[in-house]
Amino acid sequence: WRVPAIERVLWSTEPGPGQQGFVGLPVDVAVPIAGQLIDRVETYTWPNPIRSGETHFRLQTAMDASIDITIIDAAGARIDELRGISTRGELPVDIPWRPAAASGLYIARVVATATAGNTDTTLIKMAIIR
Repeated sequence: WRVPAIERVLWSTEPGPGQQGFVGLPVDVAVPIAGQLIDRVETYTWPNPIRSGETHFRLQTAMDASIDITIIDAAGARIDELRGISTRGELPVDIPWRPAAASGLYIARVVATATAGNTDTTLIKMAIIR
């Protein structure tokens, strides 16, 4: 067995006579990458898949920004747009969306533009089940 260097112990005990010790192995945790405006860990839709007729876009940016969201279907047709959503740096924002689209797979393109002028883009996959 080759075990990588253990950076963090999640739970452990000192093994004594007749006992076993437990050590947590490193856990891959998504963290924001330096220089990214959009926090991809905190930018998603919930619930997903969308069954109730409403979903929420959860958005978080590293600094104050304006966000535009374009929703397209699997064929590339534009379904809806949400424009000019303001975010404050490192504070999450929930934006409700009531899709009028049929069941299917959709992609939301999230474009953030910081007040300083830099931009960042990410995609969110969604499904609608009616």
